[in-house]
Amino acid sequence: MDLQAMFDIVAQRSDNWYGSSENTSNSSLYMDFLTRHPSLSYTYLSVLGVLTIIGNIGNIMVIGSVLSYKPLRTTGNLFIANLALADLCVTAIVDPFSIVGVVNGPQFFMDKPLLCHVVACICLASCTCSMWNIAAVAINRYVFLCKPQLYPVLFTWRKTLSYCLLLWLVCFALEVPNMTGWGGHTFDLKTMACSYDRLANITYTYTFCAVGILLPIIAVFISYLKIFIYARRTRKELKRISGSKCLIYGKSKYKSRRQEELQLARTLFCVCIIFLICWTPYATVVVLDYDDRWSKIVYVVVIQMAHTNSSVNFMLYWLMNQRFKRGYQQFASRIQKCIKMMRPRRHNNSSLNLSVSCTSLTTRDSVNMLTCDNSLQKFRDTSRQDHTSSGLTESSFSEFRKMF
Repeated sequence: MDLQAMFDIVAQRSDNWYGSSENTSNSSLYMDFLTRHPSLSYTYLSVLGVLTIIGNIGNIMVIGSVLSYKPLRTTGNLFIANLALADLCVTAIVDPFSIVGVVNGPQFFMDKPLLCHVVACICLASCTCSMWNIAAVAINRYVFLCKPQLYPVLFTWRKTLSYCLLLWLVCFALEVPNMTGWGGHTFDLKTMACSYDRLANITYTYTFCAVGILLPIIAVFISYLKIFIYARRTRKELKRISGSKCLIYGKSKYKSRRQEELQLARTLFCVCIIFLICWTPYATVVVLDYDDRWSKIVYVVVIQMAHTNSSVNFMLYWLMNQRFKRGYQQFASRIQKCIKMMRPRRHNNSSLNLSVSCTSLTTRDSVNMLTCDNSLQKFRDTSRQDHTSSGLTESSFSEFRKMF
């Protein structure tokens, strides 16, 4: 595949700022977005920069919480961690290069076409994987709540890990046509970023929208509709269990467990609503504007909404789910402890200074020598309790004794 071909195509296009169809020829490759569209570009940069920072921190918190907090280590939450990983690819790789594209324009990628291809590939695969993980979460919750007898069979640890890996393989397979001539990659002048070429082959664009956006939406809708019907049907049962005077521990535990899972389902339903709000405008614009006549500002708004989805999911977990909130707190405290362990303790310097002062004493200062020796003994006792952080070992104190 000719990597330079995408820039030959870009040179024939316009960013269509005013909604017209003027052709800017080769000058398109040397556009300075910050000069030509200052208000739009600086606003886009500001919002994207903030969302990039928030998204990176939030998605790392989600992954770390699922891995470190035992109550969150469930097969269902593996899909949430996989979703956070896909979102992290967007916020840590795609969004920073989008900022580079706005600041430097297409010319930055003219000598680095392979880099543009890689970024575009990661963009499409990670965004698609994010959408399909949301669908996988919805299906997982449906099976757990509505078909509990099938859950231990379908969602073992090994099978769930295989499902997560399969989602990535399918999403990268959806990217393959862009490398074989059916679709393509380009620097999109309207979104100011490297992405798949939505105009190279409109049939591929429609296929991507159907497989990557529409199918996950249908899966989410059907799954949560069934969960909603199930929740209404079981609400009376939960009330009956609550009102029973002969309530036994097993039923109480069952009720508590079901309520927790329904709460998580409600949280994930809100995640899906945000997903619909963020991605539906982009899919609508791409499908309807097949001849590329809509203005640049429309594309900037819809692509920003789509990428915002990767930065806000962790906030919903924090606001709506107590288990995730505790997981965030524990993961943050562990990071804090690691940072403290990396810092040198203050008494290290004190002990070393004391050793120097001890070596400067002469043998005639027997009283001072005894006092100094006792002080060193106290430091040694303290260091035994925390030898890893103090950096003073038993051998180092033997060295001090030999000096006398």
